[in-house]
Amino acid sequence: MTLTPPQALSLIYDYLKARNIDGEAGKSAIEFFRKIDKVFGVFRFEHKEVDDIREIERLIEQRNALRKAKRYEEADQVRDRLTQMGVKLYDHEGQTKWRKAE
Repeated sequence: MTLTPPQALSLIYDYLKARNIDGEAGKSAIEFFRKIDKVFGVFRFEHKEVDDIREIERLIEQRNALRKAKRYEEADQVRDRLTQMGVKLYDHEGQTKWRKAE
């Protein structure tokens, strides 16, 4: 079976959406596509995307540290900032996962 590029990208998107329950599949996929892009140069990755991810992860670490220190009001303020950035947080078994809100 031969796929057109839009069909192939659609299949990749569907796969990632199904697997990206905890956010880890998406991170792995981005790194995979970056490696492919070094060879083929077909994707356009903007630095803003990487900077946004780093900022989100920094804020999550800050929120977790505040929660650990029982500074819940400040932790809630960080969570509110993440929500304003379009980030949905999932706290489960002592870990915080995230994904962009749809």
